[in-house]
Amino acid sequence: MDRSPPPIPDGRSAREAHAEGVRLSEERRDDEAEPYFRKAVELDGTSAFYKLALGKFLFFQRRYEEALPWLREASTSGTLEALRYTGLCLQFLGRLDEAEQWYFPAAQAGDVPAMVDMSSVLTETMRLEEALEWAQRAANAGNFDGNSNAGAILLRMKRPGEAHDWLLPAAEAGHVTSAFHFGLVLDDHLGQPERAEYYFRVSAEGGWAKGMAALGESMLKRGAPETAKPWLEKAARQGGVRAGLRLGEALIRLGDGDMAENWLEWAWGKGAQRAALVLGAHLFREGRFMEAEHWFTRAHEAGMRGGTKGLGFALLKQDKATEALPHLRALARRYDWQSVRYLVQALRICGERDEAEYWHGMLPPEHKTPADHPGS
Repeated sequence: MDRSPPPIPDGRSAREAHAEGVRLSEERRDDEAEPYFRKAVELDGTSAFYKLALGKFLFFQRRYEEALPWLREASTSGTLEALRYTGLCLQFLGRLDEAEQWYFPAAQAGDVPAMVDMSSVLTETMRLEEALEWAQRAANAGNFDGNSNAGAILLRMKRPGEAHDWLLPAAEAGHVTSAFHFGLVLDDHLGQPERAEYYFRVSAEGGWAKGMAALGESMLKRGAPETAKPWLEKAARQGGVRAGLRLGEALIRLGDGDMAENWLEWAWGKGAQRAALVLGAHLFREGRFMEAEHWFTRAHEAGMRGGTKGLGFALLKQDKATEALPHLRALARRYDWQSVRYLVQALRICGERDEAEYWHGMLPPEHKTPADHPGS
């Protein structure tokens, strides 16, 4: 793509070129805007303002490597915003140590957003006490992102009472990430799911994807899959893997198995191991034992106990008793009584009568049925 500056009429200044770039950018005409930002720098190469504007334009297009030189040049003037955006580029590129070096002077000089960014990069490097100090400084300066970071850090430090106090004012003001974290405090630590759902809704309606996922999950927990579905779908379509998993569960409850399978396979592909277990159980209930075996095998290989159990059951349902035996024996040794019952069946099929009667004798009376008895 040709990004060379357009012809600029004689007499047009850097200020006018910059203003035109801003106008086009606000109209989302980025390809047309960029040459004007570049022309402004060309016309006044000494101005940090125009270099910062070009760097920020490239940053918001996620062109971090291209943005860095312009932001670094702008920062030589001591512009705090340029220091901060240089740090942001480096953080998004995964260069956390370098990012910290750029955030620090801006934060130390009183740039409140840079304090928030310092807390974020320090959290990523697990220096939580330092991260908390910067987040609290930002919060005390009136920045709700600071409250949100402080609360999230305190939750990671298992200090939910303190997290509650930092998050409350921001959540009450409708700050979406604070509302989400405050909901977590209420739901996970204070046993107040109804209040938590209120704050998850504040976060969700404010456009925060994690809030949408949490709201949908809260609705699913209280047995409302129909109302949970749209929120989980919104979050999943923004890349929320856990939301995709929960959406699959909601769709199963709503009887939409085909769509549930699509979302569960997607969630599995994105790393949600539990999706294999949920999908295997759904297919097992549908009587699709060969497909269930496939997904239970994946769950078993991921180390999920439920995967081992499901695999044993699915194999037995396909008359593969010999293959089922090691899985069922492993669970029987943990006194999983349902697995013991299936193990007894498999052993009898395989002609292992003595072991079958041993395990049958281990079953508590309430776990025995007439079908369990020898010769039935």
